[in-house]
Amino acid sequence: MFEYLEEYKHILVTGPQRSGTRIASKMIAHDLGYRYVDESEIHADSLYTLVTLIHNEDNVVVQCPALCRDIDFFGDLPDTLIVMMHRDIQDIEASETRIGWDRSWKCLEQFRYYTDGSVAQAKYQYWRAHQRCAIVHYLELNYADLEGHSLWVPKERRADFRFNQTEEEWR
Repeated sequence: MFEYLEEYKHILVTGPQRSGTRIASKMIAHDLGYRYVDESEIHADSLYTLVTLIHNEDNVVVQCPALCRDIDFFGDLPDTLIVMMHRDIQDIEASETRIGWDRSWKCLEQFRYYTDGSVAQAKYQYWRAHQRCAIVHYLELNYADLEGHSLWVPKERRADFRFNQTEEEWR
C-alpha cells in the first residue's frame, strides 16, 4: 500500500493524538521494510532527539504527534516526507474519551491562537494556515483509507485496546 514512498529515507507521521499516527507509522514501516520508531523512543516531544535520529539513521518511520507544532522544521529536507494524519474530529474525541487522555491542556497551550477548544481542530487549522505551505514533501493521509491494509484491525475489535495498542492480543 505504501511502497511508493520508498524514495524517502525519513518519514515523520504526525497529526492530532488519536488520529492514527501509530498504526499508520507501523503500516508504512511494514510496507517499506523500514524501522518503526515509536514516539516514546524520541521522548514524545524532543525535537533534539528527533533531529539526532534523522541525522544518524536512514530508513525510519517516526510516529511523532507531540511534535506536530514543530514538524515544519523538517519541511525542506530532500529525503524526508511529512505525513499528516486526518481523522474525523468526533472519532478523535471519542478515542480520547475511551482511553482517558487528559493531556489536551498541554497541546492547547501550543496552539492557543488556533483553537476553539479542540486540540485536533487547532492542529488542523495550524497545518492548513502555516505548515503545509512550508513543507516540500508531505502527504495528507486519511485514517479511513488505512482500512485496506493487512495490519488493520476493525473498529469493533479495537474497543478494549490500550492507548498504544495497534494489534490484537493473543490469548
